[in-house]
Amino acid sequence: LDEGLASYSAVLYYQETEQEEAGEELLEFYRSNYQAAVDQGKDAPTNLPVAAYSPENYSRIVYSKGALFFDALRQEVGEEAFWRILQAYYQRFLYGTATGEGFLALAEEVSGQELDALYQAWVLGVVQK
Repeated sequence: LDEGLASYSAVLYYQETEQEEAGEELLEFYRSNYQAAVDQGKDAPTNLPVAAYSPENYSRIVYSKGALFFDALRQEVGEEAFWRILQAYYQRFLYGTATGEGFLALAEEVSGQELDALYQAWVLGVVQK
């Protein structure tokens, strides 16, 4: 999830600095980049070892699909809860190691929502488009 969050952070930066168009263009790039993997039948979980991806597919899945997971999470839980999740994630895992399952548990705790289906689809599975 770390690379996906780093990628999505660029979108957040553009949005927070009133560069909405640049943020939307970057999000559209992530969508089209990920869609290329889907179209080629190469969708994959985002949490595999690096060697499990081809060089081309690594970017499409880890960076683009990973960023889209965070966008889907934001849409699912809403703005306020999304920002609280990010703050709690930072505080809880500062100087530590975060796992995907740890992030999921934290996001559910902070948002008060069941997010397993979202996590299963975007992180562990293949998104049906």
